[in-house]
Amino acid sequence: MKNNERIKRLVGVSILIALAIALTLISNYIPTGVVNINLVLIVIAVGACLYGPWVGLLLGLVNGVLTIIAPATLAYFFSLHPLATILLCLLKTGLAGFVAGWVFKLIKKKSEFVATVVASLLIPIINTGLFILGVIAFFLSVYGDSVTTLLTAVLTLNFLIEFLSITIISPVIYRIIIVIKHRYLHNEDQTSDEKTSDDDQTSNDDQTSNDVKED
Repeated sequence: MKNNERIKRLVGVSILIALAIALTLISNYIPTGVVNINLVLIVIAVGACLYGPWVGLLLGLVNGVLTIIAPATLAYFFSLHPLATILLCLLKTGLAGFVAGWVFKLIKKKSEFVATVVASLLIPIINTGLFILGVIAFFLSVYGDSVTTLLTAVLTLNFLIEFLSITIISPVIYRIIIVIKHRYLHNEDQTSDEKTSDDDQTSNDDQTSNDVKED
């Protein structure tokens, strides 16, 4: 990988991490119901499709770390089962991003659009599925009927909003970035070709000048 490509990749990943942090903080401190809607899943989906499973994992872990220190997490989950809470927060979005990245790579050769949609759909499914399993396994005995209310909120409005938003928005954002990237590379190639042509012309002019002097 050329240095220029590495720099572009580093900048792109850094921007996605910044977006993930900003959206996670908004989700942590601005309540949107019984369970906050995690719009960071869109960023994780885009990152996994653009840069692969390891970046998807990284973005998921960033979201997980910030979720651990969220006031609601500390009050209702971490205080009861610290280790389970840490593993659940890191695993649900981290694994979702990683799996989405691999699935995108596998399907991309057949259809890039289908790969983007499928990868995006997997993220809320894995994220919500692992959250439900974790809550049932570690917190059902503590909260009892309250867990039923929590899971109902997660499986209805919360999941529906996350599912629809990531399905619609992620492929669109991915496509826009790809189009911009291709246009940028095309303009860069044109500039390079023009520079090469100018250099060749200058070289020919110098050679002609030298020939005239020799005559």
